[in-house]
Amino acid sequence: MSLRCNAAAAVMSLALASSMPASDAAAGDGFGNQNVFSASPTVNWTGVSIGAHGGWVDGDVDFPDTPAYPDGPPRPDLSGGLIGGLVGAAYQFGSFVLGATADLSGMDLKDTVRDGNYLNETAEIDQLITVRGVFGLALGRFLPYATVGWAWGDLTYGAECADAAAVPFGGCGKPGPRSYSDDVSMDGIAYGLGLKYAIDDHWSVGAEYLRIDFDNANYTNGPLAAWPASVRPITSDLDVARFTVDWRF
Repeated sequence: MSLRCNAAAAVMSLALASSMPASDAAAGDGFGNQNVFSASPTVNWTGVSIGAHGGWVDGDVDFPDTPAYPDGPPRPDLSGGLIGGLVGAAYQFGSFVLGATADLSGMDLKDTVRDGNYLNETAEIDQLITVRGVFGLALGRFLPYATVGWAWGDLTYGAECADAAAVPFGGCGKPGPRSYSDDVSMDGIAYGLGLKYAIDDHWSVGAEYLRIDFDNANYTNGPLAAWPASVRPITSDLDVARFTVDWRF
């Protein structure tokens, strides 16, 4: 939650700062001294771009049909870095910019939580793909924008019991498989805010916040020790804050 608020606030602050009129930016202080900041040259954002990005992700895993822990399973918290590549295209008409972007991110989001005394449960997400529309307002070299689209991710979830001989009571003390793992493909909506700055006619850098709300997916829970296999719903939400750099043709 803190990552979401801080990232969104930072992007909005930069966007508001970039929207200051050129006349204000270049105005003096009333004593004949001109401000350091001056109007930015006009940049045309039309073109095709390729680039890279890197940043940080906070997220969680939830089980929609089960109560909160300890009546239900504990919920893993996921956080870690991400890095990847992106491609995009944009068209500027007047001060408005419409575009589309697609990106692929590799990451290592993993958390193991203890459920009782002898059962460990692990969730991991290692890949994220988004395809999004971009709606921006050209302000000199700055481009504040909103974005919305779709996201796909790969989640692995599993559990492991201690050796039955070491478990004096409970389900893990029964004979049966000592571990299981299932891979789940998830998809859902991606939306957020961003700000780009054009270094020149080709290179741009930027900052972006994305919220990923995955839809419910089904995973196979078990078999594990005394528990038979069952199909249960699982979901995840991610907050992504990242920096971007791209080359525009």
